Amino acid sequence: MDLIGRHEIKRLPWNSATASDIMEAGRRRHHVTGLVELDVTVARDRLRALRARTGESLSFTGWLAHCLGQALSEHRALNSHRHGRGRMVTFDDVDVTLIVERAAGGANRPLPFVLRQADRKAVADISREIRAVQTSTVAEDEMVLGGGGWAHRLARLPGLAALYALVPSPVRLLFWKALSRDAFAAKRIMGTAGITAVGMMGKVWGWPLTVGVHTVDLAVGSIVRRPAVVGDGIASRELLPVTILVDHDLVDGAPAARFVARLAELVEAGHGLEG
Repeated sequence: MDLIGRHEIKRLPWNSATASDIMEAGRRRHHVTGLVELDVTVARDRLRALRARTGESLSFTGWLAHCLGQALSEHRALNSHRHGRGRMVTFDDVDVTLIVERAAGGANRPLPFVLRQADRKAVADISREIRAVQTSTVAEDEMVLGGGGWAHRLARLPGLAALYALVPSPVRLLFWKALSRDAFAAKRIMGTAGITAVGMMGKVWGWPLTVGVHTVDLAVGSIVRRPAVVGDGIASRELLPVTILVDHDLVDGAPAARFVARLAELVEAGHGLEG
C-alpha cells in the first residue's frame, strides 16, 4: 500500500522569509494587547449612503487609517519610534502601513503600502490612493507597493526579493534589529503605525492574535451583525473586533488607554464621513 499517495512539492514563496522576519522582530517588542469591539454601524450606514448618492465606494480600511491618523495626531506620544539607546523620536506626520493583497506571478500576495500623512488626508483621498495602488502593475518579485524614497526604490529592484530569501535568517534579523534602533529609517521604510485587515478576507467572528513592529499596530477582524445594548434597549448593530497593540517600552498605560478611548470614539462616530 502506498502510504503517501499523490502529492506536490513547492518551494516556499519568497515573501515567507519576510513574514517570518517581521513576526520575529515583532515578538521581541513588549506590546500590550487590547481586544476591543467597536460599533461601526454609523460609519457603514454613511458609507452606503455616500455610495448610493455619488457612486463612489470608499475604502473601509482607508477610513480606519484616517481615524487612526486623527487619534495619533491628538496623542503624539504614540506616534514614535525608538532611537538608539534610551531615546525615542516622536513624529508629526502619521504614516500608516497597510497590507494590500495583489496578484503577481500567478498568485495573490500581501504587500505593504505606506500611506503617508494619513492624519492630513480626507477619506476620499485616502481611498483613491489605495485604489491606485491596488490597480498598479506589480512585478512577480516586488516587495513593496507605492513610492517612498530610496528605501522603497531599493525594495523594488528586480531580483532583490529572491536574494533576500536566500540570506540566512540570523543575518536578515540583524537588519530588523538595526531598523528597530533607527527611528528615521524605520519611518521611511514602514511608517509610524500599522493596520492589518485580516477580516476583509471573510466573515468569521473573532480577534486576530498577532505581533507588530510599530509602537501602535491594529489587527482588524470581520464585521458581523450582532445584538448590542443601545441606550436602554437591544438593537442589531454592525460590530468590528479590533486587536490593538501598544509598545509598553515607549508608552505608559494611561496614555495608551486615552488613545484607545479616543480611537474608539472616532470610529463609532463615523469620523470623516459626515455630510
